[in-house]
Amino acid sequence: MRHSPFTCCERSFAGCEILWLASILAVERASSPEFVGLIALNLGKVNFKNAEGWHKFLPSYWGQGLTTEALNALLNYGFDYLQLHRIEAGCAVENVGSTRVLKKVGMILEGRKRRGSPVRGTWVNNYLFAILDTDWATIREG
Repeated sequence: MRHSPFTCCERSFAGCEILWLASILAVERASSPEFVGLIALNLGKVNFKNAEGWHKFLPSYWGQGLTTEALNALLNYGFDYLQLHRIEAGCAVENVGSTRVLKKVGMILEGRKRRGSPVRGTWVNNYLFAILDTDWATIREG
């Protein structure tokens, strides 16, 4: 992740100023500019100090620890630099790999949404994971 992660876009809409902060990062191998996948952090409302993270890696890079490494870096940025309180992530119930990665970085399974996301044209059930700043601090200490 070598590029600046956040872009800012201001627009006027019905007399209001909208400030949109978003981050979509291309993940590359450290040893070469080989594209591995995407990871993102979408900020929520400022007063809630929360964000939603997501990732999408090429199947040829699954199972190599790259998603875990990238997600740890994203959580570190969110909590240490942005001073967020809570970061959420979701995945399809059937997505065993993403479920494993989210648990591995310390995220807690908080619930299940019915038919929350479209996957290949079908609405699928999702798990909802989250991690708090206090959880992250405990992980970092241990």
